[in-house]
Amino acid sequence: IELLEKARKIDQENKFLRQYMGLLYYYLSDAYIELLRQENPQGRMRKKHLRKINRASREALAQTKKWPNHYAGALRSRAKYYAALGKFKLSEKFFLQSIAHAKQYSRKYEEAKSLYEYGLFLKTFYQKEKGLDCLEQSYHIFQSIGAQHYIKKLADALGIQQKSSIQKMIDRQK
Repeated sequence: IELLEKARKIDQENKFLRQYMGLLYYYLSDAYIELLRQENPQGRMRKKHLRKINRASREALAQTKKWPNHYAGALRSRAKYYAALGKFKLSEKFFLQSIAHAKQYSRKYEEAKSLYEYGLFLKTFYQKEKGLDCLEQSYHIFQSIGAQHYIKKLADALGIQQKSSIQKMIDRQK
């Protein structure tokens, strides 16, 4: 988080190209959200963490609004903030906007990440079945683009058996 904050400060002082720096802002917000999950603070400390996430996710939206490549990530980050706040309807609204935005601009990786996060959100707070459907959709997108990290994560979460590279080679030869 320290390095992301330093990078943010340097970017604000120098105004680097937004195309290259846009993701910094929602990565910062996501880092604060992950810190909140790990530490799980209570009382004043939780409020302090939530204020930092709010500031970072609002800034991410503002900084990426004109850059479609990064805006879906900022929307997703804002959705996660609202989920942490307990505002589930707003969270769902931002997740759906993130998915729609990524689809509109054919950003498969961002679409799959948003579906993944939305699926986890639904599975945890709302509807387990709908959440599993979203996770399956994201699995198929990640598989089509070859995002191995998420393919493995989702295969484990969904209970899908992964074939070894040797097994895949044998299947191709048949």
